[in-house]
Amino acid sequence: MPGKKLQQSDFPELKSSSTGVDWWRSLEELADTEEFQSYLHREFPAQATEWLQCSRRDFLYLMGASFFLAGLHGCDLHQPEEMIVPAVHQANQNHSGSPLYFNTAMELSGSVLGLTVESQMGRPIKIEGNPNHPSSLGATNVFAQAATLDLYDPDRLKVFQRNQKNSSRLRWRRELQATRIHFDQTQGAGLRILTQTSTSPTQQRLLNHIRERWPQSRWYCYEPVNDDQQRAGTALAFGNNAKLTQPVYDFEKAAVILSIDYDFLQARDLPLQQIRHFTDKRRLAGGTNQDQNPQFNRLYALASSPTLTAAKADHHLRTDPAKIISLLIEIAAQVGVDAVSKTELYQLVDQSEDERRWLQQVVADLKSAGQFSLVAAGREQPPLVHALVYAITQQLGNSGVTTHFYPSQQIRPDTTTADTSMLRDLVTDMEQGKVEDLFILGGNPVFDAPADIPFAAALKQVSRSYALSSLP
Repeated sequence: MPGKKLQQSDFPELKSSSTGVDWWRSLEELADTEEFQSYLHREFPAQATEWLQCSRRDFLYLMGASFFLAGLHGCDLHQPEEMIVPAVHQANQNHSGSPLYFNTAMELSGSVLGLTVESQMGRPIKIEGNPNHPSSLGATNVFAQAATLDLYDPDRLKVFQRNQKNSSRLRWRRELQATRIHFDQTQGAGLRILTQTSTSPTQQRLLNHIRERWPQSRWYCYEPVNDDQQRAGTALAFGNNAKLTQPVYDFEKAAVILSIDYDFLQARDLPLQQIRHFTDKRRLAGGTNQDQNPQFNRLYALASSPTLTAAKADHHLRTDPAKIISLLIEIAAQVGVDAVSKTELYQLVDQSEDERRWLQQVVADLKSAGQFSLVAAGREQPPLVHALVYAITQQLGNSGVTTHFYPSQQIRPDTTTADTSMLRDLVTDMEQGKVEDLFILGGNPVFDAPADIPFAAALKQVSRSYALSSLP
């Protein structure tokens, strides 16, 4: 209470009149002065205690009336009368309470994942793998599961934007029509198109049509997680004509597996059927090992960092990244690859006792398994590692059994140029003022371009740029 702080000595008469039975919180309350009564009235208004004295039923009456009045305030008493007619025919495949399932596919870094999407009343709510699709066999990865969240992202673009401001569809169409007329006159001079890695035949057909109609236009392809090293390794092993050849691994037939930083158990952008086939060979019940004498596979992992595949491996050797090539050269020489044993690198191999023991065991198992062995290298490994893996594959007879080489289904403007080189060529054109209109169809090169390629700075020199994206 504001004002003078009272002491018990200020009220000598209270000391003699008090019986010790009454309870009080302060001397001000005991003295019951006018100043205290004024403070009490301001702090606790009149009839404030009525809320504590009413019954439970009265309390519910008062609260119900309050909610009713609040709801009545939100009603529009001037709403015009309307005729509401129920739908005679329901929309196609839109049945109340019954889920619908649609088969689709999702692209990620040039690979395709077969999916099945559950839809309720026209709204996709769950994504699972398509059990009939060879790449998924009913499984999904983290990117497929997150696709549903991306669909309902509150930041997802719903309209066209121009310079961070909403724009109408009509204005967008008129601008594209004017751009098309301009490129018809200039044969596409100054037009550049940047896409991600894709396997879509429709996209390839449309891009080929653009290049035929506007021959001076240029198409570039860039993916931050790409197969540049693998393609270079394939060309090193089989020649430039086989640069677009892609290895496909069959883990269902593999008895001994050697993974060179090939983290196929991570369930990211690699085919998910590899996980299913690998685990089936290690499962006693419910898998493919239903014989009386089941044959389990054995996994060797050579990695430079902790991975799920290395953690699951029966024999794991963790080593320095620079030493992987030397160890792989030793493996290739011991399995009988003649071209490797004559190189100078073979003479420079220096191994510890643990490495020699691991090499001896993996070479013995690879030779014992023969054509039913499998050797795979991660896409981040240098071209020489991929070339050595293909040489070991040919020497062991894996080709056509556990390893198959097929033409890549990825569409690319140039089969001999790496993704990073194409992006660098595009940035050079942008810096030299050769690019008038740039269409970025997917991806975010401003964010994921290599640090030595100044894409963001070069983009400011382009007259008009267009980006196809779901987020601003």
